[in-house]
Amino acid sequence: MVDKYLSEKDWKNASKGTAWKADPMAKALAAFEKAEKGEPIAALEALAEVEKQSAVLGKSAKGDKPLTAWLAELEKTIARRRKALDKARDEARDEAESAQKSKGKGDGAGDDEEEGAAGLLLDPKRLLAQLTLLKRDPERRANFAFVDAGDRREAVLALSPKLAGRKMFTLLQQATGVKVGAHGTAWLDGLVLVLQLDKPFSGLVKKVRGPVRDCGFRITKVVLWDASGAVLEESAEEADDKGVDQAPQGAAPLQGKPSADDLATLFEQRLRALAKPLQAALAGADPSAKKLRELSGFAREKAQAGQHAAALQALEALHKLLQAAPQPKASTTASPPARAPGAGKAAPVEYARCGKAWAATQTKVADEIKSLRDAILAEYRSTPLFEAVSARIDRLDAVVQRFDDGLASVLKQADAAVDEQERARLHQAAAASIRRMLSQLDNDPVLARLKDNPFVPIDPRAALNATLQVLARQVA
Repeated sequence: MVDKYLSEKDWKNASKGTAWKADPMAKALAAFEKAEKGEPIAALEALAEVEKQSAVLGKSAKGDKPLTAWLAELEKTIARRRKALDKARDEARDEAESAQKSKGKGDGAGDDEEEGAAGLLLDPKRLLAQLTLLKRDPERRANFAFVDAGDRREAVLALSPKLAGRKMFTLLQQATGVKVGAHGTAWLDGLVLVLQLDKPFSGLVKKVRGPVRDCGFRITKVVLWDASGAVLEESAEEADDKGVDQAPQGAAPLQGKPSADDLATLFEQRLRALAKPLQAALAGADPSAKKLRELSGFAREKAQAGQHAAALQALEALHKLLQAAPQPKASTTASPPARAPGAGKAAPVEYARCGKAWAATQTKVADEIKSLRDAILAEYRSTPLFEAVSARIDRLDAVVQRFDDGLASVLKQADAAVDEQERARLHQAAAASIRRMLSQLDNDPVLARLKDNPFVPIDPRAALNATLQVLARQVA
């Protein structure tokens, strides 16, 4: 879809009745719209012509505020579009090189991706490369296939951005002689490996860690989703499954003077161990919630600054505060069924209101992120650092996407559902989504640093948390 400021039609509407020299820009925009339907390289060349015509118009725009404003927005749009096209060009080039290399190694087995050869799928180096690509780009998705350990080999995990999961699964079955496993879609959320399953498999959260560890990649957690995005199961390292009372105490497990790496590792283990009880306390509207958040935020800030000793002290204080907090009743740990549709007229109204509230919060957060993004780009636009800053600022866009898993749509469907069982299913899916995002909220590495940024101070975490806490109480 062409952006407003890269549309020939919108340009003609804006320039109608003005003294602007509109024809050259109109031709450039028309050429870009046509080129954008083809290869990224052609689109980039056409975009360069649009930028050239923008510069020409800019020289004659002095005193013309409407034209100046339009060109300013066009400049921002060009920068965003060029970044996306650069990425698409690089991906196309990488795929072409990969296909060429595979073709050279093979014997003309066909064009359904030589990388699907079982030998390559079994290569740990290839798995490491694919996981690294997922880590670099939170928006990137890959198909995955997994087969369990057999008599003569370890479990195998394979990733591919092109080859279908089912086909990889078949190839792995043939290569290993193992028939049991799973396939679906994979991505990384920080160091959390998320697997959305087309074919479920019992025990996958623990078994998939072996191939990931063996290839040399590090993850902290595995989360399994079903096709609708509801969490089926999640697991972390051993420390994650301990309660607050079982969490490691400070630096006690370390012998002698711990190194910086030891402290960093211990901090991560301790943080994971406290994640579930912390979330339970926050979801239960604990009276000390504000203090819990302050301690959690302080610990992460110190850890990010490399001051892990101070961060561990903050976690110890957090641990003690959690111990003193009232424990939730056992009945609250399971997701109760949704209200029966006939139980009252308020239930559908609540779903609709919750959906609107969440959609409004998403819009608010997206607008805040956009204002920060624009401010940062404006600050560096005339400096040598502009290209580097532009390349890294995509992390801000990913923040909004990490908190957009179709919750508003699920709530809307629940509001419209007539069948009681269907409404109960949608209710549980919404509740699982809310719990996942609340858990993620306090661990997001980017959100924690936005409140005190020097450009446009914003606090999307506060807005997201406020709405999610309300939704958690409504969709319990």
